[in-house]
Order: sequence, then C-alpha cells, then structure tokens
Amino acid sequence: MRVKIKELEDNISTINAWLGHKQKPFSKDKNGNITRNEGTYYLYRGLGKFRLEQNGETGVRLVSDLMTKKELDIWLLGFVRALEQTGKTPQLKRL
Repeated sequence: MRVKIKELEDNISTINAWLGHKQKPFSKDKNGNITRNEGTYYLYRGLGKFRLEQNGETGVRLVSDLMTKKELDIWLLGFVRALEQTGKTPQLKRL
C-alpha cells in the first residue's frame, strides 16, 4: 500500500499530542519573531527522502536517518507502539 505524506504527518501529529508538544515546529511571538517550539517533532523532506526531526533548545535534533516514506511509516509505527506501552493510548487514525 502506498504511504501518503499526509499519513506520515498525522502520525507525527499524534506523537506530538501524546507527548504534550505543540503541533507546529515554529510559531510567532507577540512581536512577530519566529521562535522554535522545543520538543516538537516534524517531518523533514529532502532529496526524495524523509526523516523525523525534533526541535531542541539550541537547534535541530535528527531523530531518524533519511528513508523512504514506507520505511519512515514503519519506523513511526514502532515509535507509537513503544508509546502505547506507557499505558496512555491515543490511537492513530489509520490503525
């Protein structure tokens, strides 16, 4: 089955909600300056490949290697399964 970018973004959104992070990696403060939302996971797209990144205090943390959409989908499902073991269980839309 073909994996769509929207599905990957939905999975990442679920992870962010689960962990109490903001949904968008960046936001604007009251002065209009762009600020980094610490802890937020987001999808990086480049060179026809994808990876999961997380905003940190001083920069970006690479969480996964560059991979295909299918490989990242499997990786994200593993991430969610690990979170399910915590006892809190918000469900992914397509599970």
